[in-house]
Amino acid sequence: MDSIIIWGFSLHAWITIATVLTMFSVLLFTKLRADMVFLGAIAICFVGTFITEFISNTAAGVMFFPIMYEAAEKLGYEPYPFLIALMIAVNASFATPIGAPANMMVYGPGGYRFSDFLRIGVPLTLIVTLTGIAAACLAFPLTPLP
Repeated sequence: MDSIIIWGFSLHAWITIATVLTMFSVLLFTKLRADMVFLGAIAICFVGTFITEFISNTAAGVMFFPIMYEAAEKLGYEPYPFLIALMIAVNASFATPIGAPANMMVYGPGGYRFSDFLRIGVPLTLIVTLTGIAAACLAFPLTPLP
């Protein structure tokens, strides 16, 4: 894992940077306007999707759960649509062979290359994330807190 270098940083460095930025964003959600919080919540779904390509989807879900919950409360809505969209987003990890256990199972025996996963996985990840957010909004409409 240490041999993966992205833009001059190791994979572990990127995970640490993402974790620190996530923790600081929790603090920011208490001070931002509601429209900025909503845009931030959508951005967190996308960031959560791509972070799961390098860490487990469970870890990404746990890391982003309090942020989405705080975003929903800050906006004055029930948290369910936000959390459902987050769950869909963190489970859309198709772009790397280390993003999901099923990807690892077919990576070696299937003779796939890393670029094969990127070529097919990035568009699929974007499609699943966008439709997942839309489906969460349709299935769980935004309802104000009592």
